[in-house]
Amino acid sequence: MRVGYRVTLGILTVMILITMTIGTSYSFYSVSDEQENPNSLATTCFKIEFKDGQDDINITNAYPMDDDKALQGTPHTFTIHNTCTRENSAEGINYKIILSSLKLDGEDVSKDLTSQIKYKLVENGDVVGTTGTKLSEANLYNDLPENIKSTHNIDKSYLLKDSGILNFDETKTYKLYLWINSEAGNEVMTNKFKGKIIIYADI
Repeated sequence: MRVGYRVTLGILTVMILITMTIGTSYSFYSVSDEQENPNSLATTCFKIEFKDGQDDINITNAYPMDDDKALQGTPHTFTIHNTCTRENSAEGINYKIILSSLKLDGEDVSKDLTSQIKYKLVENGDVVGTTGTKLSEANLYNDLPENIKSTHNIDKSYLLKDSGILNFDETKTYKLYLWINSEAGNEVMTNKFKGKIIIYADI
């Protein structure tokens, strides 16, 4: 057998052995495993307090009035507070303020005053939006969960403040004025409005 042929055969043999060794070692040392327990992901702080001295908003025995006179009345006041602290909250809570009109069960739909209601929202002394806007002209908010709608007997929801941020340990006080449009006629007599303020928050 020629020397060159033997050298070539020897090299091929060595390469085959190396390849087999690598393949066997990979099969031997490659292992797989499955995680037995699930991972847990939780926010460190997500809580908002809503303090309101009144129940549902009711407008009864009211009469049409101009904006200036309406703003001399007593507003519906509520306070929201972010209970998070600097230690457990890196970012503030995003929130929306929604005023929902409630269904007048057992009564004629035409008795609903919503289309004649005007409003003004004041945040810590500053006016939010335009004073004297009709509630029916505010943007509708259609993303409330169905369970909230059914629990509170909600008819329609209006977005009074579409974007706000409440930082850790921050408190904001709001005053909501509601009144009947001065241009409303006698047809609104005996009509009613019943509503509820909803704070919708996320982070």
